[in-house]
Amino acid sequence: MSILTPQEQELVEMFTERLPKLLDDHPEHEPQLYHVFLRTFARKEEVAAVHHELVEFRQEMGEFQTSTREFQTGTHEFQTEMREFQTETHEFQTETREFQKETRENFARVDRRIDNLQTETREGWHWFSSV
Repeated sequence: MSILTPQEQELVEMFTERLPKLLDDHPEHEPQLYHVFLRTFARKEEVAAVHHELVEFRQEMGEFQTSTREFQTGTHEFQTEMREFQTETHEFQTETREFQKETRENFARVDRRIDNLQTETREGWHWFSSV
């Protein structure tokens, strides 16, 4: 419990002791004082309305947090799939380069074989022509 200043203690005493006595002695001032309290303090209905709004706000925040978690989960899944796709793309590119290399080597062997056949054919013609 906090310690009250002398002014605060006097105010508490005024509300708890002197105000009830004043109203007992002079009930005609009750409407005036009641209106002052209404302007100063929130009514039960107002507090209930604020409480209701806070409950709704809390529910909305819960729904927002749920949506945010679902979005984060979806984002995580997307990132995982994207990494898998990138891995597969890299593997495909590697296989494509290997295929291109093998194709160039095969064509080079075919070209050499054709060159050898042409050479053998020319030499065969020369031998055949010379006979």
